[in-house]
Amino acid sequence: MKEGFRQIWGQERIDLNNKDLASLKLCRCIESLHTQKGKVVEIGCGAGKFIRSLSSYLPSLECYAGDIDADAIDLAKSYGDGVSYSVFNAESLPYEDDFFDVVLMFDIVEHVENTEKLFDEVMRISKRGSTIHIFIPCEKEPLTIHWLLWRLRLGHDLKKKHAGHIQRFTKKEFIDKLEKKNFEIKKIEYSTYIIGQVIDMAYYILQEVRPFKEKVVRAHSSKDVTEDSGSLTGKLLKKLINLAFLVSYYESMFFRGGLFAQGLHVTCTKR
Repeated sequence: MKEGFRQIWGQERIDLNNKDLASLKLCRCIESLHTQKGKVVEIGCGAGKFIRSLSSYLPSLECYAGDIDADAIDLAKSYGDGVSYSVFNAESLPYEDDFFDVVLMFDIVEHVENTEKLFDEVMRISKRGSTIHIFIPCEKEPLTIHWLLWRLRLGHDLKKKHAGHIQRFTKKEFIDKLEKKNFEIKKIEYSTYIIGQVIDMAYYILQEVRPFKEKVVRAHSSKDVTEDSGSLTGKLLKKLINLAFLVSYYESMFFRGGLFAQGLHVTCTKR
């Protein structure tokens, strides 16, 4: 990529009228929290896309969020969305015990080196009976594209290289981990089936092709593609990515069971 360019995850805002996986994740979160009140925190918020969007749809919640990336938090603060942002490590959270009514984690557990410490911290900062809502890609799940590539040792490290994924779980392993930490599972939903997985891997494979590396990352962000609007390749990639998100969204709406699914949406409570 060009010197000085770095993707920051979580820019802009999610519109539930858009048919993509981000809106699907947020919609399922809102469905689990629609009667919730009090304080909510998102761990690993990037530039705040999910917590900012949630705040606009559920304004009764008092919103907090944080990330290890100081640049992302600076960008999140620039939106002036009323969320209280902090820079922190997910394994050591800067909040008091029994402080939150809701804890959110979207696409963060797979990035954390010590998940035991992460969930110990979630238990510490959440009140008894509080709601915890998590989305995680289970990239060790049998009968998924990522599992197959991992077993064949073909491109199995691309998500670690380009996205920092250092943890792999099956759906059962992850649910068992939550239950062992004394969380009570309330709701499980699934997403990202075969087409979505192929699209996901195509995104990381394209980053291995030098002429496309920066363009495909920029096209993944609506803000960055605006800055690159003079590029025909960038515009085409953006249209293809939007189409891919649309197809993956409807695939996840049509297939609701766990078979072949990689995405896991879990709502649980602290006992």
